[in-house]
Amino acid sequence: MAGGRASTRTSYKEADSDDDWLAGDEEGATKVFDDLPLVKGVKGKAGGAKGTQRVGDTYGAGPRKKARKSKSKGKEKVKEDEDELQETEKQPEPLFSLDLLLKLPNDLFLETCGHIDTLGLLHLSRKCKTMRKMVFSPTMTGAWSVSRRRDEIPLPDGISELELVALMHGEGCQFCGSSERFHRDFFFRMRSCSRCRKQYVILDNRLRNAWPDLHPKAKRCVSYSDFDLHRYRPHKREEPAYLIEDLDEVNRELLELQDEDDLAPFAAAAVAASTNSYCRPSPPLMSQPKPKSLVDDFVALKQAEVAVRQKESHALQKGIDTKRQRDSEEWRAKRDGQREARKKLAAECSPVLVEKYGWTEEQVAFYVRQADLFGTSDKMPKTSPEINREGWDAYRVEVQASLERFAKATAEHRNYDALKPIYEQYCRSAGAFAQRLPNMGDLTELPVFKDWLKHDCPPFDEALWESRLPPIEQTLQKYAEELRMTAIKTILHATTGVSTLKLSKDPADYPENKYDEAFFARPTSLYFGTIRESDGVWGYTYRSASFAFPECLEHFHWIDWRPKQTQLRKQTNQRHVFFVRLILRAAELDDDTCTSSDLDDFGERFTWQDNAPKSAHGRLFGWNNLLSRLDSSGPTLRELEAGDVPNIKLLPLDDPRVKAAKRASGGAVDSSDEEDE
Repeated sequence: MAGGRASTRTSYKEADSDDDWLAGDEEGATKVFDDLPLVKGVKGKAGGAKGTQRVGDTYGAGPRKKARKSKSKGKEKVKEDEDELQETEKQPEPLFSLDLLLKLPNDLFLETCGHIDTLGLLHLSRKCKTMRKMVFSPTMTGAWSVSRRRDEIPLPDGISELELVALMHGEGCQFCGSSERFHRDFFFRMRSCSRCRKQYVILDNRLRNAWPDLHPKAKRCVSYSDFDLHRYRPHKREEPAYLIEDLDEVNRELLELQDEDDLAPFAAAAVAASTNSYCRPSPPLMSQPKPKSLVDDFVALKQAEVAVRQKESHALQKGIDTKRQRDSEEWRAKRDGQREARKKLAAECSPVLVEKYGWTEEQVAFYVRQADLFGTSDKMPKTSPEINREGWDAYRVEVQASLERFAKATAEHRNYDALKPIYEQYCRSAGAFAQRLPNMGDLTELPVFKDWLKHDCPPFDEALWESRLPPIEQTLQKYAEELRMTAIKTILHATTGVSTLKLSKDPADYPENKYDEAFFARPTSLYFGTIRESDGVWGYTYRSASFAFPECLEHFHWIDWRPKQTQLRKQTNQRHVFFVRLILRAAELDDDTCTSSDLDDFGERFTWQDNAPKSAHGRLFGWNNLLSRLDSSGPTLRELEAGDVPNIKLLPLDDPRVKAAKRASGGAVDSSDEEDE
């Protein structure tokens, strides 16, 4: 691929269990699958540093040693295959069986496999060890090729039929074995998750910082992947990606050739001087003919190779996308056909089910509705009741169970809808205590209300609410106390670093005289979030703000639908308190004596200097907006503890930037300040 000299390629074995069909001889596969390279040339990190070996890598390892075979091993394998076939024979023989396929002559077997697509052949190989040997035998290469060509998928140079099958149908990341959120890259010929992809692939926009000594022509000499271009996020421009190992190899080659090109004029001048020393004076150095550039020749050669590979990769990607689209259309056509067949059968059988088989009108109506849906039960019969009476009886039981579940859910929703306006009226009359009352989502999870909202309970009304008011108020008071304890323990964890699990669970340890309004009003005790404000033009606008408990529960927009205790735990942490203390230090304020109003009085005079991101460099912030920017773009807690601390400063009132900001916002500027300017 990349590089002027031959290099040893790394072969990485699959780490996922779904690809056990690539196992060695001891599991029934042939040697060609034991040494099958699934990804080539993807080792290394940016800057040329070698990557560490991880699970799934076989870097530097030779071929797998064959296990010792006892004399009876072959007989045991034959016996296992016979047992598998005997189990198949015990079942009722279908029109086509695996036993019949195994008894076919070789030519008929190959012709039959040629009519199966590659995924079907892969599934066929997992039936038994004998079938695995037959499907993966060298004589089956033609069948794999016929299946691929029938799907109009090209085979790029340098990759075998089975390597392409592993790339198209293998499951999981080839490096860590993760089967979650992995994708197939047909330009780099690999399957990788996002985490492993970052270790082997680098984006073009990160090369300048990650690889400062990269040769300027190195990117032209390696193939690139535009897998992410306009695929999942068409609104966002993506950069091409390169394999780190390819760039490292080409970069070393180019640097060596560049050194030779730099020395070539001097070498030519020296040769000319030694040749003409006895004849005539040599011409000046600048008049010598320019030697042929080795770098340009190397780049031209590699660009031609890259163009061929990119063309093959695009053709492969297009062929696979076309097949996926064709398969999707076939699946939709099959699904629509099954739906029409169900609707036709439902129209024919509905009168008969009521007259002859004892179905109720409600059951038949439910069956007709289900027949019109795409996701239907597997127990729904596909033939008439005269042919499959047992199947219809079993499906009737399932229909009745579904109707009972639906009636139960309807009754629970009725009870919920009856409780909601009564509880909202109670919250409006509770005054300031309403801030600590649960929302409807939390209320329905309380044990008392969960029992009262069951389907077999009567719906709430004013009389029932008044009769149950004493236990209701007791439950709500307990919830409010638990919410206060959650707020205190969350603040203590954020300010002291002590885990909430180690803090006391006894309410007596958190007295009102110690954890009072002054405790919650300290800047490090405030809960930070976003407030939703009504806007006549755009509907709603959001701004950053900090509030004390329990006032934060009333102002934050997320409290309408998320559990309050969960959000209290999320709205402050040690990292956030670290940033608050940086702002207090810049303002020369004490956390125990100041309040949020003292910080508000400074206005937009805070700056993030030195290590600030580009979007924040040179800007003036209010303390809440600065907290929002630090939370989103600032260092992590580990980086803060390691000494990577943002440089926060408070500008004086006479600073030109502060005056300019006041003037731009329409604020008043002192006349003395204008005279100084």
